[in-house]
Amino acid sequence: MRTLARLLLSCLLVAVLACLAGCNVVAMKQAGIERTMRDAGLAPADVRIGPDTLHYWSGGASAGKAPTVVLVHGFGGSAIWLWYPQVADLARDHRLVVPDLLWFGDSRSDERDFTIDHQVRALEALLDRLGDREVDLVGVSYGGLVAHELASDRAAAVRHLVLVDTPGRVYTLDDYHLLCRRLGVDHLGKVLIPHDTAGVEGLLSLAYFDPPWIPGFALQQTLTALYAPYREERVALLDSLLHDVAAIEARPVTLRAQPSVIWGRQDPVFPLEVGERLARSLKTPLRVLENARHAPNLEHPEEFNRILRGILASGG
Repeated sequence: MRTLARLLLSCLLVAVLACLAGCNVVAMKQAGIERTMRDAGLAPADVRIGPDTLHYWSGGASAGKAPTVVLVHGFGGSAIWLWYPQVADLARDHRLVVPDLLWFGDSRSDERDFTIDHQVRALEALLDRLGDREVDLVGVSYGGLVAHELASDRAAAVRHLVLVDTPGRVYTLDDYHLLCRRLGVDHLGKVLIPHDTAGVEGLLSLAYFDPPWIPGFALQQTLTALYAPYREERVALLDSLLHDVAAIEARPVTLRAQPSVIWGRQDPVFPLEVGERLARSLKTPLRVLENARHAPNLEHPEEFNRILRGILASGG
């Protein structure tokens, strides 16, 4: 009987996978994420500001009770894919702005400027257009670098700066070369911008302590939908980042926001030592999530949301 039950279960699994193989599971997941956003009171919009076209979601609680929270994503497909586990929780008592950075999701630019400063200018222009005079910034990975510079450039208007698995201004070229050696590549783009399904699996193993299993056809759909667009531009963003590191490090510190740092203990991209270095430089506690790698907000959303809400409510 047990053998028969296992056989039936295997047949059922094969049938389900065969059915799913005929569907676009990434499109289905995208639709589900968008429903989550809309159910939380957010709506999508596009705005053209100079050479930049910015796509973003905004909404949630009425303005006035608390500053707007801006969620800045890292090197992934789009903002909502990286932040949807936080949206419903935060939107209950915060207004949210969830933008796609330039050359991610549906944001783009006619200006071939791939510096972090261009990303900062684009977000500043968006916040000005939306009329947000005071904000809390939450940035993960590459988005944390952008958020840190935005908080410095817009010092009087940023109340909280929450940096998640991102090195801020303590990162060095030596750190970058060590990272490439750990990952066995000569350019980070070979990992962050995968070319095949094995690369997508490798990226998941960096993001998750316990990566989700994804069938091969869904990996191919993920590669096509999330990592094929703007491939050339994203490589240019990483190339520019190497030049930006030294220039940013030399800038005077103008940060006035209350900083906070959250980290996945097993992060292989930016190891915990980098987080400890950043927390010391900002004179703030380091909050560490166990059994988490580079995307703790995705892997442990309940714990991450509890920490983030505490930061936003208490001043860090």
